[in-house]
Amino acid sequence: MKILLYYWKAYSNFFLQIQLEKLGYMVIPWKDDGLIRDEEEALERLSEELKKGYQAVFSYNYFKTIAIACSRQNTSYISWMQDSPLLSLYDNSAYLETNYFFCFDYEQYEAMKARAVTHAYYFPLATDVKALSEAADCLSEKEEYLADVSFVGSLYSERNMFSALDSLPDFLKGYIEGICQAQLRVPGIRFSEAKISENIMDTLKKILVFQGMEETRLTYEILVENLIDRNVTAMERNQMIQILSKQFDFKLYTGTDTSCYPQVKNCGTVDYYKEMPKVFRQTKININISLRSIRSGIPLRVLDIIASGGFVLTNYQADLYRYFEEGKSIVTFYNLDDMIEKIHYYLEHDKERKSIMEEGRKIICQEFDFPILLPQILELTGINL
Repeated sequence: MKILLYYWKAYSNFFLQIQLEKLGYMVIPWKDDGLIRDEEEALERLSEELKKGYQAVFSYNYFKTIAIACSRQNTSYISWMQDSPLLSLYDNSAYLETNYFFCFDYEQYEAMKARAVTHAYYFPLATDVKALSEAADCLSEKEEYLADVSFVGSLYSERNMFSALDSLPDFLKGYIEGICQAQLRVPGIRFSEAKISENIMDTLKKILVFQGMEETRLTYEILVENLIDRNVTAMERNQMIQILSKQFDFKLYTGTDTSCYPQVKNCGTVDYYKEMPKVFRQTKININISLRSIRSGIPLRVLDIIASGGFVLTNYQADLYRYFEEGKSIVTFYNLDDMIEKIHYYLEHDKERKSIMEEGRKIICQEFDFPILLPQILELTGINL
């Protein structure tokens, strides 16, 4: 069987290809920047390619151009979500019968079922335990990645929502900032859903205009909530790096400019396949702070840290407790104060920290490894060999 795999900047694309090939599929990588820039031309190119005979097209996340082309050729389209929310899921093309959706966030899955989207499944993300472990085993002689605490990821500072709201009156800026501050202090509760009044939303609609909503089932409220979620994430991560850099041997790996925080040791970005596993293995405590827009799902970063042989301290996500047990195979925090307290504790309790990491890794091997999950996806899609 032949599968077309759409390559974009998604993590794990290469792992996915290798695992599909190990299962006996012929995988043809497809890269097309025009998928984003010029959808009509990309649609024609993809439609012609699919005439060569493919059983399915596979991609991380969902792209309407791929969905339409697959529908034309009666080819299954498998989309495995890495992001949440994924606004493209609100496009009308999501209702095409050839689509198969695998949502790593249970609340995202429930929202799709509530909209009567067919072939939607709750399905966690997968990691490649063997590949990440082998990469982590190739430790640097200089031990350049050694640290008590590390964080790998964007700070989202360049995406701060207030740069888009400069034209708002001061009272409205203050109103939205108050929502962000409240949400920052109380994880797990989305004040943006409950606290933005109809009058405030009407005022925002007069100032902020979102393009391309006409042919989708997106609401203005969803877009505003997404902006607020990203801003809260930026606030939380920037607070976190300032606090950690003052109290611990802390290393930050990011492409975000941190020149405004001279005390922060920014080590730049790391290669996902070769360097990242070494960071995770050689750091005593790896921090994960999920995007606030991820309602309940387990981010790929958590899985990759544990698969690499590292210990992760992560924010609370409801889906974690479908698989892990607090204090035995995972450790979560509820706010920055709780995070700091637990960092101190687990730096002082090496044996307990390593035991939790080992128990967590057993679960990763049993529940989240590619050889375990990928055949299940293919069977649900009906294209298994």
